[in-house]
Formats: sequence, C-alpha cells, structure tokens
Amino acid sequence: MNYNMKIKIIVLMTIFSCQLFAVDFANLKVVFKDTRNNDGNIYVSVHNNPSTFPMQAEKALTKDVVTGKEKVIVFKNIPYGEYAVAVFHDENGNGKMDTHIFGIPKEGVGASNNKMGFGPPNFKDSAFMLNEPDKTITIDIKYL
Repeated sequence: MNYNMKIKIIVLMTIFSCQLFAVDFANLKVVFKDTRNNDGNIYVSVHNNPSTFPMQAEKALTKDVVTGKEKVIVFKNIPYGEYAVAVFHDENGNGKMDTHIFGIPKEGVGASNNKMGFGPPNFKDSAFMLNEPDKTITIDIKYL
C-alpha cells in the first residue's frame, strides 16, 4: 500500500469514527410568561438528573440568572437529551426563594411543561426531549 492510500484510509477512518461518536447540540430558548412585575431576578436551572430537580440548582447541568425585565434566556450548546427546567422569580433580589410557613413560595415559581401542583414539580411531569437544533419552551410563572 502506498503512502497516499494510507493517508486516505486514515482520513476516512477519522471522519467515520467522529460521526459515530458525534453528539448533537442544541440551543434552548426559555420564555417566561405571567411575571407579576419586573423587579429582582429570574433564576433558571436546566436539569438532566431527576434527583436534582427542581431544588438543587447548584447541581443542574446549567443555570443562569436574568433580570426581572428580561422575559427570555437562551442556553447554547446543550447536548441532545431529556431535560426539565425550573424557574423562580426572586422579586426582592436577595438571591434566594423566600417562603411562607411550610415552605410555600412567596415568590413566583415555574417549571417546564407548566405542570404545577401541590409541592415541587417532579422531573417526569416537567421533562421534555431536546432533540432539535433550536427549541423554545414557555414557562408560566405562578405566584402561590
């Protein structure tokens, strides 16, 4: 086998192996609806692990904060997969979700798929597949 043929085979094998192990990435746009006001900040966490959703934002795949005036955030280069998004509107800007007695939030909360019931939402009800290059979800902020 000549040198040029060896190079062509190596190049083809490299291209083929890269395609086998390629991971597709997406941009996830999260739109917030029904915020009570523009005060404070909105904390957003994107989870791919049911055991961290929704309360352990520090263990989320990714997270970010936007001002209460902003109604959209875009997370770029998220690997395709199953996710759930948790949101809270920190109206007073103290960096935490304030609660009433028994842990009921004083500030706005929300989750992907907008399935809010009694207690924190669960991953199964909030999960969605991210399997396209650009996906937009809308989260209704609820004030309890």
